[in-house]
Amino acid sequence: MAVLGIDPGPTQSAVVIWDGVCVREHCILDNDAVLNLLTFPVAGVTDVAIERISMGGMVAGVETFDTCVMVGRFFQQVTACQSLRGAGEPYWSAHYLKRQEVKKHHLGQVRGNDAQIRAALVERFGPYKEHAIGTKRAPGIFYGVKSHEWAALAVAIAWHDRQAA
Repeated sequence: MAVLGIDPGPTQSAVVIWDGVCVREHCILDNDAVLNLLTFPVAGVTDVAIERISMGGMVAGVETFDTCVMVGRFFQQVTACQSLRGAGEPYWSAHYLKRQEVKKHHLGQVRGNDAQIRAALVERFGPYKEHAIGTKRAPGIFYGVKSHEWAALAVAIAWHDRQAA
């Protein structure tokens, strides 16, 4: 079982495929490219986990609402394409994970930031940066993951762990 994790943004989103052992693919794409990617199943991927925005009383701007629109479009794209497939054809299902759920899973609490989640992932799969991330000469399972891809990875791992339990 592999999970495609998405950290949505207003114009671009990070996408990571986690198979339970290592990162198979990772990239940051324009949202139209993500919608296109979600049209066709990727071999071995069974679930799409999308980070869902929850505000918690914070002030929101235009970018936040544009991101909310993309979250819905991604979910709709997966479910629409799923319903068009015939019996026996490969498909995947879409799932939402709130940011608080991802933090709780990796940090044990809902307080925390991206740097703390990244550190928790490195510790879990490392236990040191040299093992988890590695170098060009000796790449680790997270080698090359950058920026918002860490958030997409955290979503994918949280969903994968939830399904494996």
